[in-house]
Amino acid sequence: MSLGEMSLYGGAMILVAALLRLLLRDRLPRRMYVALWDLAMLRLLVPFRLPALTSVQRVVQVAAPVWAQAVPQTLASGAEALAGDVAPAAQAGFPWKAALLALWLTGALILAVRFARLYARGRRVLAESLPCA
Repeated sequence: MSLGEMSLYGGAMILVAALLRLLLRDRLPRRMYVALWDLAMLRLLVPFRLPALTSVQRVVQVAAPVWAQAVPQTLASGAEALAGDVAPAAQAGFPWKAALLALWLTGALILAVRFARLYARGRRVLAESLPCA
């Protein structure tokens, strides 16, 4: 799965979460909204997909060919012309996938450490709290 596909699917999940919040404002518990946003965040952070029979990804896969046919040929030919203008040094084969993976892993590690520290601090505050009487 490419980075563009992951972003597209994550964006679709964000739209679904926002629409559900708008349409079901007072009908779902607040924890469900948090869970929906957590799923969207997880989709944006995890670099692989899990197979499912029904998903937003299937909707995007069905809609993608229709959208591709709607793109005018002039845009496609313009993109080919721009691709031909790339400098030879850029075509030499810089390992973009490896660099993006390293960047993603670095970000994931930083966030994991931050969330672990916040969790530990929250546990400590909770342990020191006094019960309500």
